[in-house]
Amino acid sequence: MAERNSMSMQGRLTGVQDVIGQSLNAAKSGKIQAREEKWRTSSATFHDHARRDRDAAEKRLETELGRQRALLIKIAEANGIDLDDDEIGNRDDREASLGAQLTAEFNMETNKKGDAARGF
Repeated sequence: MAERNSMSMQGRLTGVQDVIGQSLNAAKSGKIQAREEKWRTSSATFHDHARRDRDAAEKRLETELGRQRALLIKIAEANGIDLDDDEIGNRDDREASLGAQLTAEFNMETNKKGDAARGF
């Protein structure tokens, strides 16, 4: 009888230990998931802010470039240099094309870095 009670107690103890182990594993898993979610959220927020900052900087640069271009045209005209509208337009097209190319290269590099970071 005592042996049966001992075995019953041992079985209950094993069951309790299993439940405690499962609870600990679930708690650890929950902490890991929460940490990963927090990292993903902060990473997304960081990249969103960085994108907004880049967009704002690009607009400021475009505005400043426009001012400088207008000033250069005025200086050229004041010095007797006649600039055709076609010539000015061609420059705009070349600069827009170069800007698009640089933006595409920057985005490609950013994506590569993002892919490499996710790979780890």
